[in-house]
Amino acid sequence: MTLPQRLQALRCALLLATAIPLAAQTPGIPTTVTIDQAVQIALERNIGIERARLSVESAGARITSAFGSFLPTVNLSAGYAKPLTSGDVVIQGTKIPGNQPDNILSANASTSVVLFNGFANSANYSAAQSSYNATLENLNKTRADVAFQARSTFLNALRAEQIMDVRKNDLEVAREQLARLKGLVEGGVGLMTSVYSQEAEVANGELAIEQSITDATIARNTLKQLLNVSPLNDLQLSSQGVAATIDTNEIARNRALFRSFGQLAGEQIEQRREVQAAKLNIEAARFSVAASKGGYYPSLSASLGYSWQKVPDYSSDNADFSLNLSYSPFDGFRTSESVQLAEAQLKQSELDLQQLQVQLNAELQQAIARLDGAERQLLAANKSVQASRQSRIAADERYKVGVGNYSDYLLANAQYLNAQINQVNAVFNYRLALYEVQYQLGQE
Repeated sequence: MTLPQRLQALRCALLLATAIPLAAQTPGIPTTVTIDQAVQIALERNIGIERARLSVESAGARITSAFGSFLPTVNLSAGYAKPLTSGDVVIQGTKIPGNQPDNILSANASTSVVLFNGFANSANYSAAQSSYNATLENLNKTRADVAFQARSTFLNALRAEQIMDVRKNDLEVAREQLARLKGLVEGGVGLMTSVYSQEAEVANGELAIEQSITDATIARNTLKQLLNVSPLNDLQLSSQGVAATIDTNEIARNRALFRSFGQLAGEQIEQRREVQAAKLNIEAARFSVAASKGGYYPSLSASLGYSWQKVPDYSSDNADFSLNLSYSPFDGFRTSESVQLAEAQLKQSELDLQQLQVQLNAELQQAIARLDGAERQLLAANKSVQASRQSRIAADERYKVGVGNYSDYLLANAQYLNAQINQVNAVFNYRLALYEVQYQLGQE
């Protein structure tokens, strides 16, 4: 079976396998997506972002709870009792009838509020607020991660498809060359050995394109997984927004933007979301230290209560107001332990920030190095394509006039094919490196 026949059979099999699922394609997911659309879909459907949103909601609940400590607590209760015994009393053998009521009704209401506890309530609220802001920054960081992953995965999938197109074009040229050589042999001016060599070249091209089809399918499915889209959904990639070539003007602009590492490192620390989250975690830890020190101070609270009771013969009620001051000169070192643990957590948060800054600066430096390397590879790949194209044309002309070997043409053609693939890889490597630098700088 020839390659076109195999491709047609594969298309038919895919059509039959996906006919039913495609009829129920996920709403809101287009069949053809650009790189910007892929990023938007990922931001809307990615599971990691949903988990980060849940963390924000949990942190918001902790703020509400911390604010509740400033408000008075209210307790209400009501009861009914029916004595099961008569309440008789026996004194020295004499039974004295009791006066036990048949039914007892009661109700109680009380409220209390903490007036002062060493500023622990205000510190706990501030710590909860800082933690909430940190989770917001973590959510933004997750969104930036997903956006970068979506761009990278989209570019890798588009790269695989463009390499497949290069191989398809090469295979078409190889088949045309084979037909030309067969015509020369039939006309008595060609060599059969050249036909055999070209048939092997066509077979190798068919094998290579089969592998490229597999690579493109796997890359597209990887993108679907990141976008949280079913593998059964049809998803085609559009190169809109991704230039097939990169001119020297664009390279020069990017080189000017990312020249000073010292300045970029400072911008990175100011803009990266995880750095802001780490700083907020330090702030929350400082407030936690202040809250734990509240145990060293006395506590003052106020309470107001009302009680009511009714029995068949009489009823009573009572209301009272009280101020309560308590202080524990010694609590078995529990407050001291809480303070030490909070201070240790503060120190750990500060160390985490220092380590994060060093790590991010190192990753930025590596990203800039990869961008510089991708720039050099791109310039070299462009020169290689031009040179190998001319070499193949020259080798073909030499063979046509009988002054060159056909093996020279095959070698030149293989070099041209490799140069084209290297150029595709160089373009996408440069795009990926550029996105990585922007990601490292916190640019969304």
